[in-house]
Amino acid sequence: MSVVYLTKHQQVAQAVNVAYRAKIIYQKAVDEAWVETMRRLNPSLKPREGEPLEEAARRMGGKAIPKNYNLQFVIIIWGDVGIGKTSLVNQMCQQWNEQSTEDITYYEMPLSNYMKEDFAGYPMPNKETKRMEFYPIDNLPFANEWGVVCFDDLDRCPPDVQNAAKAFLSGQTVNGLRMSPNAYLIGTANGMGDAGGTSPLNDAFLNRCIHIYLRPDASAIEWLGDRTQELAEAYSVREHTDYEEIAKDTLRSRDMSRWLMAAFRDEPLAVRNALLSGCVGSHMAEKLLMLSSRRVSLDDIAADPGRARVDVLVSDFHLLAQEIEKLAKGRGGHTALRIHTPAIEEWLARLPDSDDENREMIRGILKTAARKR
Repeated sequence: MSVVYLTKHQQVAQAVNVAYRAKIIYQKAVDEAWVETMRRLNPSLKPREGEPLEEAARRMGGKAIPKNYNLQFVIIIWGDVGIGKTSLVNQMCQQWNEQSTEDITYYEMPLSNYMKEDFAGYPMPNKETKRMEFYPIDNLPFANEWGVVCFDDLDRCPPDVQNAAKAFLSGQTVNGLRMSPNAYLIGTANGMGDAGGTSPLNDAFLNRCIHIYLRPDASAIEWLGDRTQELAEAYSVREHTDYEEIAKDTLRSRDMSRWLMAAFRDEPLAVRNALLSGCVGSHMAEKLLMLSSRRVSLDDIAADPGRARVDVLVSDFHLLAQEIEKLAKGRGGHTALRIHTPAIEEWLARLPDSDDENREMIRGILKTAARKR
């Protein structure tokens, strides 16, 4: 399937905001589920006055059951060299810092200049335990600090550095060190746009991250608001790299897409499409977008054909057709189809004249399905 490109830096910024919002929603859901688990294990669990329930759960034995944030909603921004990927992440961090009550620090890790030990901890001997301990460096948020970490040039670093970065991006530990849960991690990669200097990401990245492809029709100057430079760049000639889609449709990525859709607000369709395509692939993204914007279903029509919405989309008719065909093929399909047909016909009669073609398409499917049975 073809890659979905975003042409504006502002669109990429919107995509990152959605992913970060999805992470917050997801972590809150995990926290609530964790508290409920503690309640079942400790029926007498009661918080002290003014004490958050989560703190009470920890006080009553919650440390024995660690929370596991399996999904990280990390975005990897793909694009040609010099189009402003890293600058965009830095600028976003500044904006978040201005809007937040927390002190959000920007951490930039140009991985092509680092060794694994430079961010996976330095080994130091402990004479008492006679074991090696790994001390974290001070330019990454390992405690509960707030920050935005940009793993720059993910595909221009040695395999051991890439593997260490993958562990952090997946929420795992490296040498006992885990990135702060309050840090949002973003990666950048050049891919085929930097031929000869890059190597493919290993398969672990494919369904653990959201891959966003930036093909700008202007530089980041446009997003930052320099109108003079923007007009000058309008006359420049740009050559773009054609990327191959690498997102995988797996159980993990589908779960991640569910939280992404829960975080959608008023973003343009292009941004939603790019996010879902970069998460589960463009084929599945098309289906998810159709479902997320759906206005009527077969269940709605069967429940009350006189009240089911008639201001529907073309995609609604295609989904309805699939539901009818699936119903007819199922066990007891002939009886089920006979029961549903009057309600469907009543709903079809309410459709406006502009939907005549789609109305006849649904009627044709009904007739075909009835004959097959």
